[in-house]
Amino acid sequence: MFGGSLGASIGITSKLAAEQRPALEQLLFFNVNQYRVRVGIQQSIDTYGVPEIYERDGALRVRVGDIAGVQTLFAISEVGKPLGVAVFVRSAHERFAVLHLGVDPKLDPEPLIFKSVGEGSQQLNYAKVYSGLYEFEGHVVP
Repeated sequence: MFGGSLGASIGITSKLAAEQRPALEQLLFFNVNQYRVRVGIQQSIDTYGVPEIYERDGALRVRVGDIAGVQTLFAISEVGKPLGVAVFVRSAHERFAVLHLGVDPKLDPEPLIFKSVGEGSQQLNYAKVYSGLYEFEGHVVP
């Protein structure tokens, strides 16, 4: 599962087992990739508040400042370890704002080439795909 492979099953849940607190703290507070998005993290904290992990009914959740209705989705491995976390709040039924994101830094897929609208060398681009299927000229990559 690690070292670039996303071939194993990944589940999505709104609750995380309490024993996963150290792994969640690592994703949210001690992630080695935070320096890449430091400005955005600071803006989110200034606007919404500091994320806080808390336990309710035997499960971990995340709250942010005094904002009501903060929700969390966890991407978890087959054994329940958090691989990613998204903390968000809905401003309306059809709109939401992502407050904080964390992704396990060991999950680093290889960039895939894709063709886009453009001319010459501008047609070829690369992207890292973390979820879903990628298809190009009959080749499907999970």
